[in-house]
Amino acid sequence: FGCGIKQIPEWIARMEQLQSLDLRKNSITSDGIPAELSRLVNLSKLLLNNNQITEFPPAILNMPNLRELELAGNKILSIPEALGQLRFLQRLVISNNKLQALPNSIGFLTELQMFDMKGNEIKDLPPSMGHLTALQRFDMSENMVTALPWEFGGMTQLQVFEVKQNPLVIPPTPEVNKGLANMLEWLRDNEKAGRAGAAKSGLTKDAKWSPSQTWTFLFFSPLLQNTNNTHNPTRHYPPLPPSLSLKSPHTQPVKQNVVNHLHHLVAGLVKIE
Repeated sequence: FGCGIKQIPEWIARMEQLQSLDLRKNSITSDGIPAELSRLVNLSKLLLNNNQITEFPPAILNMPNLRELELAGNKILSIPEALGQLRFLQRLVISNNKLQALPNSIGFLTELQMFDMKGNEIKDLPPSMGHLTALQRFDMSENMVTALPWEFGGMTQLQVFEVKQNPLVIPPTPEVNKGLANMLEWLRDNEKAGRAGAAKSGLTKDAKWSPSQTWTFLFFSPLLQNTNNTHNPTRHYPPLPPSLSLKSPHTQPVKQNVVNHLHHLVAGLVKIE
């Protein structure tokens, strides 16, 4: 812990009965993690927070008894599908890296109780996470997630669920603000309509903007302030209400493809009037 080392000594791999290894706050790089570390088959706790790791260490994937894994504060870009091999993992901390996605195999970590992925660039959560039936604490704050998987509605064992600083549309902000129980209930109540909407191409051009669609537009518009508007942003969709004209000071120019995407997200959740 905090020894300033750049490489894990290979002799550590000979300590085959080792159960806990704390190497936080060093300068360890991906090349500084020897493949021989996979010999630590009895290791149950590995802490590699705040180092200089850019690739998920392959040696970790051969530690079958690992219960706690912390890799926060590194520069890791991706996590391999083989993560699902760590079936006994109970605590996983990958916060403050540069991750853009999670592997689908994360759903195999059915003993996971605590998962922290705060401060990454993740846009989508795998539906397989609905299989994490032991998960009690989940922090996904400070990412780029717009929609929670419908499968999350069944994760009633969750006690702490942090979602702040994500551009969430599903569930909508009013439901998120009501707390965890309301969020999960909303997902359950709207799952059927939401799944049906995902299969559609969008709304008809003769439809009107519903309150939910209007809210979605207003939510995203501040995020799009410098977007060049070279096309008619409502070309295939109903016109905005007069109070929400694109010339209004309360809105910002939006590209056609962005509006299309937002409509697709809410198409199954609203009733076209």
